[in-house]
Amino acid sequence: MQTPTLTHVLFLSLLATALCSSYSFGQSQPNQDRFPTYDHIKPSPNEIYDHVNHDGPITRQAKVVLNLFSYPEGTVTYKLNGQIYESTEQARKAFLQKGRQIERYTIGKPDANGKRLIEITYR
Repeated sequence: MQTPTLTHVLFLSLLATALCSSYSFGQSQPNQDRFPTYDHIKPSPNEIYDHVNHDGPITRQAKVVLNLFSYPEGTVTYKLNGQIYESTEQARKAFLQKGRQIERYTIGKPDANGKRLIEITYR
């Protein structure tokens, strides 16, 4: 059997070093494209996602029930469109004759006699 010459030994050692170093160098670099990060998948700040209602605008209605004529008789003075009523029943009848759409109302605090003033402006 022949003994390896110095050239063979040097060639084999250089070849082994080249193969091993390139393999280990290739493995030491992490692969950046394996999983997307949040910055890759997040929408751009200029994108706006908006819902469009194809049925038209939504109308919201609130029904407020006021029973302004439920105070005991003799404890309230009513002022309906500038006209004063002492009786609750007369004020109710006057209010129901013209309409029921109230534009503004105020309920005052009781005075020294215990009577309060309720002002109603309506159409």
